[in-house]
Amino acid sequence: MTPETILHIARSDYAMMITEVGDNQGFKAYHSGSRTFTAAMKEMGWKEGEGWCNYWANSVWWRAFAPSFPDELLPILRRALDDFLQEKDSVGLWEKKPYLMPLRALGMRGITLQEIMILSNNDKRRYAMRGSLVMFSCATNDDNERGTEDHIGIIESTTESGIVCIEGNAGDALRMTFREWNPEIIRGWIFPVTEYYPVWNKYVLPTT
Repeated sequence: MTPETILHIARSDYAMMITEVGDNQGFKAYHSGSRTFTAAMKEMGWKEGEGWCNYWANSVWWRAFAPSFPDELLPILRRALDDFLQEKDSVGLWEKKPYLMPLRALGMRGITLQEIMILSNNDKRRYAMRGSLVMFSCATNDDNERGTEDHIGIIESTTESGIVCIEGNAGDALRMTFREWNPEIIRGWIFPVTEYYPVWNKYVLPTT
């Protein structure tokens, strides 16, 4: 499993031009696929009327990992995604849970707000792995209201000034958006498990 697997699924969903029906009551697609999309959302626990940015991002990871992930680790991965839905306000809390040790051993880990604040923009770009689950303020760069609500998306690419991500429930649709490297906007992200795991020792903050 590589970040490209995650991005392939995310981009495929994006290409369907998904929009909401009513106020988070369901989904329609410009191209065919709304039933498949809805089924993927419900598999992650989404119910009619609920916001869906987090359910969508987690469903992308689940669809990417589940077919080839070790059977003994699938329950841990599913629990991790469910917990991230509940604790998206703090990547650090999610990352420190003891049961996540097997996933961390494979390279999955959280980059916290504290770490983001001490990294240069170049280092943020270096470690913002494509395909990561990213948590950010829903405010865009043109908004005056910052930090009013958290959203979750998938990192699609990075630039010198910020990240491009695909996010669900962006207004009333699945959209591609841009967020600048600003700790008031980008709150943290979760690396996917890959064969490549960068050395983070000099950046990791004490946990005790």
